[in-house]
Amino acid sequence: MPRLPLLTSSYAEAGAIDHFGSALGLPGAYSGHDGFWYWGPPPASATTFVAVGFERGFLTKVFGNVRLARLLNNHLDVNNDNQGAPVWVCQQPRAGWSALWPKFRYLG
Repeated sequence: MPRLPLLTSSYAEAGAIDHFGSALGLPGAYSGHDGFWYWGPPPASATTFVAVGFERGFLTKVFGNVRLARLLNNHLDVNNDNQGAPVWVCQQPRAGWSALWPKFRYLG
């Protein structure tokens, strides 16, 4: 199975993936939130992505095909920012990352 680039809506999600994910075989995360944005966009060659925590309306402006894969569940009944967050499979970027990456930038 290919290792799809992971896009996250927050640096917390990206940081968790980068810290814990390599032991699970996950690739590094890409996020436009705060300082993660400066580390740059996913590879230009990628056409399919896994996106965590974004609203569908935002993703449909960036990708031609957006499908809900699941909702996150920590299985601990801990109600935090990530509990119930959507996980999307996104395909067909509408432009190159030089045009798309600024849309992901979010400070706050």
